[in-house]
Order: sequence, then structure tokens, then C-alpha cells
Amino acid sequence: MKILLAYATLRGSTAEVAEFMGHELAARHIDVTVARAGEVKDVSSYDVFLLGTSIYRGMWLTELIDFVNRFAKDIGHKPVFGWVNCLHVLEHGGYEQVMRNYLPSKTLSRLNVQDYRIFAGRLHLDSEVDWRETWALALHFDGKAFPEKFDGDFRDWDAIADWMRIVASRLNVLAAQAG
Repeated sequence: MKILLAYATLRGSTAEVAEFMGHELAARHIDVTVARAGEVKDVSSYDVFLLGTSIYRGMWLTELIDFVNRFAKDIGHKPVFGWVNCLHVLEHGGYEQVMRNYLPSKTLSRLNVQDYRIFAGRLHLDSEVDWRETWALALHFDGKAFPEKFDGDFRDWDAIADWMRIVASRLNVLAAQAG
């Protein structure tokens, strides 16, 4: 069973998560290819898809939406696992808000989604964001704290590894069913 782990990233945090996930799956003897969504030319040889993106201004990155639109006919009936990296998950009620408002339900409804997760991301305000964007970010959060509250690396590598164990187990079940 061949897996394509396709991702979209704005500042590199999601790319690092994708590489980590790829290593976790490969360590479990799963045939996985990790690729930036915009660089993928063909998906016909893959059996399962793992799709991830960061959230920017309340939306999936365009690169991943374009990927799904480009390959919808090829991947629509195959198993899909997905995740997003979003700092809103750190806020009170943030997980529910992201699930309800930031996932493209029309796009996801075209896919055979097996599981979907939200993980916190990384943001370094001093090196990755200019002052105008800092204020724009402040408007997207709950308004109770200036964005410095969200300055840092909040990725939970153990939670991501745990999810990769779950995904690997489900992939083994899918392979047994197909074989």
C-alpha cells in the first residue's frame, strides 16, 4: 500500500510536521512519500492520502485546496487522513472553532475522510511576522491577549506520534482488507 503525504505550509512548521509524520510511518514499514502539495504531478500510484495544511486567516492554504481540486477524481474514493496546524486550538473552545469554521466542508465532503486532527503549530513573531501581520493576527484570536501569548513552538510531537500510530494501525487494516 502506497501513501502520499501531501502538505501545504506557509512558514515551514507544517512541512516539519509532515516530515516527522513521514518518518513515523516509514519506521513502521509503511511506503510513504512526503511532498509539498503544489509539487505533486501525479497521484495515480497511491492508495491512501494523508493531507495537511496550516491555517492562515481562517482557511486552508490555497496550495492544498488546489491539490484536492486537481486530483479529486483520483483521490475521492480512496482513504484520506487529514490534519491542520492552527494556533487557535490553544484558545478556550479553539478546537471546536477550528473544526466548525476553518475546515473547507465542501472540499472535505468530496473525499473519503477516515480521520481528521488539529494540532497546534509554531509561530515566531520576531522572525516570521511583520508588525502589520501581528496586528492582523491579533484580530483573529480571542481578543483577550496580544499575539505574544501565541509566540513560540506549540507543536505536541507526542500527540502527533500517537496519531501516526493510529493511522499506521488503520493502514494495516485497510491493507488486510484489500489483500
